[in-house]
Amino acid sequence: MNRSGRHFRFLLIALITIIPLFWGCSSEDDDPPPPPVNQPPSAAVTTPSTTQSGDVTISYILTDGEGDTCTIAAEYTTDGSTWTAATAGSGGDGTSGLTSSSS
Repeated sequence: MNRSGRHFRFLLIALITIIPLFWGCSSEDDDPPPPPVNQPPSAAVTTPSTTQSGDVTISYILTDGEGDTCTIAAEYTTDGSTWTAATAGSGGDGTSGLTSSSS
């Protein structure tokens, strides 16, 4: 075998030995993704279209990407700028431990 043939065989053996070493190496792309960020819930409220008094039923849909249970705070305004906490009437779902939809 001539000299270039021996050189080629040595190079081939060296590559066969080195290539598996690179397969075992990790790169930044191999890192696990960061944990998802907890998204805040949102509420779609059906606002009464006319002035209300007395007990008022408020319809709403709670949405949370993770499906977490939610707590709400109901408030009302009589002048459009000052808000007052509403008191719960009889019945209803309460204000805490409420089920949300993930979509």
